[in-house]
Amino acid sequence: MPSETRSGYAPSFQLIQNGIVALKGSISQVVERSLRRIEELIDRSLTEVRLRVDPEVRVESGHLSQVVDQILATAIVEARQRNLKIEVEIDPALTFEVDQQAFHSALSNLIQNAIKFTKVGGRILLRGSVQNEEIVIEVQDECGWLKGNSAEDLFKPFMQKNQNRKGLGLGLTIAKRAIEMNHGKIEAEDVPGRSCIFKIKLLNHA
Repeated sequence: MPSETRSGYAPSFQLIQNGIVALKGSISQVVERSLRRIEELIDRSLTEVRLRVDPEVRVESGHLSQVVDQILATAIVEARQRNLKIEVEIDPALTFEVDQQAFHSALSNLIQNAIKFTKVGGRILLRGSVQNEEIVIEVQDECGWLKGNSAEDLFKPFMQKNQNRKGLGLGLTIAKRAIEMNHGKIEAEDVPGRSCIFKIKLLNHA
C-alpha cells in the first residue's frame, strides 16, 4: 500500500472525525487520494483473482458512455490535482456487450495509466466509435512518447517505462487479459514526441 495511505490516512481521518479540519481542506484531499488508491487496489486484485480462477465471461449489454462516467466519477479527482483535462468523445447511444466487471477494470486501468503519465497541465482524450465490425475505444494521453521502447513491452508484467514508479506495473497486463477474456484485443500506438494511444477493440454485436 502506498506510503501516503499508511502514514497519511489514519491521522488525517482522525483530524476530520474530531472536527479539527474541514472536509474540503488539504487533509481531506489526502484521505480522498488514499481511498481512491485503496479502491484501485481492491478492484485490480478482484479482477486478477477472477482472471485466474473464474474466467467465465458474463456478457451484459450496456452503454459505453455510462461505464466511462462511472470511472471518471473518481478518476477526475486525481486528474484535477495534476491540472489535467479529460475530454470524452463518445456517442451516448453507443451500446456494447461485454463482461462489465472485466471491461470496467481494463478501461479504468488505461485511464489511470494516462493520468499517471500525462504531463501536468496536459490533456487526456477518450474516444468511442464503431469502425466496420468493431467497437473501438481509445485512450490518448500526453506522455511524450515511448522513446524507442516497444509498445508490446508495456503489457508485460512489472514493466514501468517511466520515472513515476507508483504501483506494481501490473495495470496494463491485467487490462490486456481482461479484454482478451472478452474476445477482444488491446494495442498501443506510439505518436513520437506527443503521446500514446491505447486502443480496445471489441466485436460489435449490434
